[in-house]
Amino acid sequence: MDEQQLENRLTKLEEALDYIGEDLEDIKDTQGKIEQLALSVNTLAGEVKHLVESNTQANLNAEKNNSRICKEMEKLSARMTCIEEKPGKRWDGLVGTLITAIAAGLAGYALSILF
Repeated sequence: MDEQQLENRLTKLEEALDYIGEDLEDIKDTQGKIEQLALSVNTLAGEVKHLVESNTQANLNAEKNNSRICKEMEKLSARMTCIEEKPGKRWDGLVGTLITAIAAGLAGYALSILF
């Protein structure tokens, strides 16, 4: 190889080295972006985990409240039934007393006629 060929080859190698250097800088930038993305994903995963835990606790609290509300509703339903039955019981008592009084009056009248 003569000197001209060596110089051409050296120039080509220097140009290739420049391209490789530019590619290396691009790779470093991309790697930095990937690291930032990985950190963001890690942060997001932590936030999702916290959200799921909070949601689970909220669901447990809601179930406890629903259970308590159902028990209170059952108590109120029983009390309401009792209150609704009172006028009927009073009416039944009044009718029974009236029937007894009429029967006693008729029996007394019948006895007074016979004796």
